[in-house]
Amino acid sequence: MKIRTAISTFSVAAAVSLAIAPIAPAYSDSYIVDTEGNPVFVGTMGEGFGTKDNCVQTTRHDEEEWTEACGKPAPPPAPKVVETPKEPETAPAPPPAAEEPAPVEPTFERITIDGQAVFATGSAKLTDKGKAAVDDVVKQLHSFDKVKTIKIVGHTDSTGSKAFNQKLSEKRANAVRDHLVSRGVNPALLTASGMGESSPIADNKTKEGRQQNRRVEIHIDGSKIVSQ
Repeated sequence: MKIRTAISTFSVAAAVSLAIAPIAPAYSDSYIVDTEGNPVFVGTMGEGFGTKDNCVQTTRHDEEEWTEACGKPAPPPAPKVVETPKEPETAPAPPPAAEEPAPVEPTFERITIDGQAVFATGSAKLTDKGKAAVDDVVKQLHSFDKVKTIKIVGHTDSTGSKAFNQKLSEKRANAVRDHLVSRGVNPALLTASGMGESSPIADNKTKEGRQQNRRVEIHIDGSKIVSQ
């Protein structure tokens, strides 16, 4: 009977002790939290617990799991984005002014080719010297800004009949025209005619005069750029 009484007494005491023992607060692996999961301050804890401000760390705290309240350093502030100031927009430069065309002036030139030097006697066929003389005329045409017309006129002296001299002057003018075309001159600009012996420039009674009268004249009507 004494043994049962002791056991009964012990059981009652244990039950009372368990009944009045405080319920251990809930905690996470690293710190004690309230019912909403927020760290709480519960005052001084027993050995094995640490307190920092309002956060109670448990014996199983891990620095990697700490909240900022438990000592975790706050994340560094996001770097400020510095906007590069935009350069003020500038109006596009105006296009360069169009260059004024070079001034030109009307030009009329008469080039005389010695008929005695460029044709054989009584012939309308250009000699090599005659072809070179006409080639020089082509070079002179390049100095023109624009050519309107080129008139080729053949002349003879008074030796022989007028009819023969007229035909000869026409044939010589045509020979010069054909050579100019072969050198690239636009045929639309060219006209050829003969004056025979009707327009002498010297005395046909002298040898020197007759030589001057045997000729081919090239009249160029156009314009040239005025030198500044």
